[in-house]
Amino acid sequence: VEADRQQAWHLLSYALQTPATWSGARTLLLALAPKMQMAGFRHDWLAYLEQGLVAGRSAGDGQAEAALNLEIGELYRHLGQYAEAEVHFAAALGLAQQSGDRAGEAAALVCLANLACLTQKLDEAMHLADATLALVVPGDPCGARAFFVKGCVFDDRNQREDAESCFRQAQAIWALANDRRWVALCQQNLAGLAMASAQYDEAIEAYS
Repeated sequence: VEADRQQAWHLLSYALQTPATWSGARTLLLALAPKMQMAGFRHDWLAYLEQGLVAGRSAGDGQAEAALNLEIGELYRHLGQYAEAEVHFAAALGLAQQSGDRAGEAAALVCLANLACLTQKLDEAMHLADATLALVVPGDPCGARAFFVKGCVFDDRNQREDAESCFRQAQAIWALANDRRWVALCQQNLAGLAMASAQYDEAIEAYS
């Protein structure tokens, strides 16, 4: 809702200026981040996240700093500014490793894996995806994204059976998490694999 967005951003404009209100600003920033990304806000929202990053660093809040680096990196990725995205993902990874946060480390690694895949650094993408899977428990959404990256790499290498296996593993995890958007994206990729292999009946079924 536009009115809610305006009110939240107005509150952040003040809260991010005062160290005493960092706790509330932190909560609001991290709660809004995925919603703002899904809504398509990029440049304006990026400015708030960058202010939050400075505030979190000043407050010595390494956990928030890592999380905000991930959010900023994802926005830069969506904007096609891959070098900037990599800087923030790497910063998040370093912070997670310093604090022993395995979940944070996995989240940063899979973002770097996805970025490497997008920039056609396929060996690096595969290595980072496998490193992610080594950190997570079965069923973790980070693991699903790692399988998705591996599927894309295998697809680029025309290893279609391996790609299909990875997309199905990712899809199964996201289905359990009721993440319909990612389930649909996996299904789209599976249909594309079927089309590329001239398995038209399977492609039609997958697209249905």
